[in-house]
Amino acid sequence: FSGLHTRMNTGELWEAIYGLLVESGNADPTVLQYAGPSRIEISSALERAGIANHGLSQMTLPDGSSTKGHVVAGPVYWGLTRHRVATKLAFSGGDRPVMVQGEMEYYALRDCGAYASILEAGSLTAEDGVSIESAVDSIRRGESPNIEGPSMKMRRLETESGYLGISVAQSGSGIGFSMIDYDSNRGSDGGNQNGDLILPEPTSHPWSSRLRVTRLVGNATAKQWPRLERSVERLRSLLDSDAPETLIESSRKALATTLTEYFNESIVHQDFIPRGKLYFSGTSVIVPGESLSTREIGLPEEMAWALFAPYVDALVGPEVTKSRNGAARDALSSVMTSRWV
Repeated sequence: FSGLHTRMNTGELWEAIYGLLVESGNADPTVLQYAGPSRIEISSALERAGIANHGLSQMTLPDGSSTKGHVVAGPVYWGLTRHRVATKLAFSGGDRPVMVQGEMEYYALRDCGAYASILEAGSLTAEDGVSIESAVDSIRRGESPNIEGPSMKMRRLETESGYLGISVAQSGSGIGFSMIDYDSNRGSDGGNQNGDLILPEPTSHPWSSRLRVTRLVGNATAKQWPRLERSVERLRSLLDSDAPETLIESSRKALATTLTEYFNESIVHQDFIPRGKLYFSGTSVIVPGESLSTREIGLPEEMAWALFAPYVDALVGPEVTKSRNGAARDALSSVMTSRWV
C-alpha cells in the first residue's frame, strides 16, 4: 500500500499493517467500527506472526534490490471488489466549486514556480462570491475574464498586516512584504492620529530583534488592543514619574509580552496559505505508469469537456460544442494543446 504524502493518514497506514496479519491468518478479517484492536494488540500480533512489531519492512524491488528505507506495505480493502475510474471522477465546469486548494496544493504550486496560478486561484474561489457566470461568458466571447482582486483572504491579510506596520504587495510573481515607516509618513511628535498608539520608547519588534516598534496603527477591535493600551500607558507613566528602574523594567517586559501576543494573534500561519473551493476543477485517481511520458498522460474525456467547454464555445459555438461532433472535438484538441494542465 502506498499513497501521496498529501493524502496519507494514520488510519490507512494501520489498515495496511493489519492487512498483513489477516493475510498471515493472525487476525480476524472483519473489524467492527470503533471496536478494532489497539496498537499494542496489533504490535503483539505482528510479533507472533514473525513480523517486526512496528509493521515496517524493506521491500524487494523488481530489479532484486531493496528499498533504501523501511516502508509500509500490506493489502487494503476499500469496500469494492471492482474499481472503475468513472466512479472516482468529480469535476466542475463552473456550475459549482469542487476541488479545494489547500496548504499542500499551495506548496506544490509554489515549488514549481506557478505563482500566477496561486494568485489566480486566490481570486477565483467560491468564498469570494465571484460572478462565475460573467467569467464564463467572457471566455465564450474569446475574452479574458475580468476578475477583480485581490481575494477576500488577501484583503484581510493586507488589512491585518497594515495594523502591524507591514505592507503587503501582490504581483504576478508572488507576494512581497516590507515594513511601513509610520514616523516618516505621519510625523513622530507623539500625537495620537487616527487612534494610533504611540509607544513611550522604541520597543523590540516581536518578529525581528533588528527592528524597533515606535507606533501601532489604531485597531480597537483587536482582542489584545485594550490590554496593549494599558501596558503602554503604564510604562509611559513610570518613565514620566522617574519611577525605580525595577518597576520600569518589569513594565517593559509586560509590554513586550503583550505586544508579542497582539502580533501573534493578529496574523496566523493559515492567513498566508491561499485556500478555497475552486471553480473549473476536478479530481480523479491515478496509478503509476513507469513507461508513460508526460505527453501520454491526459484528462478523462468527460472532465476535459467540462473544463474546456467555454473555450470550445468561443471557437465553434455552444450548439456545436454540445453535439461533440468532429468539429467540436477538433476545437477541443486545439484548445487543450495551448492550455496545459
